[in-house]
Amino acid sequence: MNKIYIISLLTFMLGSMLYALSWNIESLIVFRIMQAVGGGMIMPLALSIIEKTFDKKKLSLAMGLMGIPLLIAPAMGPTMGGYLVEHLSWRWIFWINLPIGCLAAYFSYTLIREFETVKKRLDVWGFILSAIGFAALLLAISNGATEGWTSASIVFLFILSGFSLLSFFNCRNP
Repeated sequence: MNKIYIISLLTFMLGSMLYALSWNIESLIVFRIMQAVGGGMIMPLALSIIEKTFDKKKLSLAMGLMGIPLLIAPAMGPTMGGYLVEHLSWRWIFWINLPIGCLAAYFSYTLIREFETVKKRLDVWGFILSAIGFAALLLAISNGATEGWTSASIVFLFILSGFSLLSFFNCRNP
């Protein structure tokens, strides 16, 4: 788990660096996706590491301490980002992630022990059905107000979502 956490940090950092170096809108989009993939894995992995590291008595304190940055970040992020954009460049919003990410990767490597993992095969059908179902549902909800809730495309997306998710849950509980 520690290795995956460090890989996700490095992916986030690489995406941030490439985003800061991007040369057109296409590269911005690709590198932002790369950054999001790495960043999206960090929080669930961090919660898992905390759960595996602390005993039941200290777990609530550890989870509470982890929540502090989640409360501070929405206040500090826009302020710091605005300062960087105003006085340096928009690219510095992404360069700032590198030294912080390097420190996080170093301390993760040196302080967090590797945990025993359970090897399981990927449920390919479950992955495909849930991805189609949730993506179709999200698209339908997102576009329903603009295209009309009874338009053919929105109705199709809701039906596709329902069929896919019901099939997914049916596969889970035969």
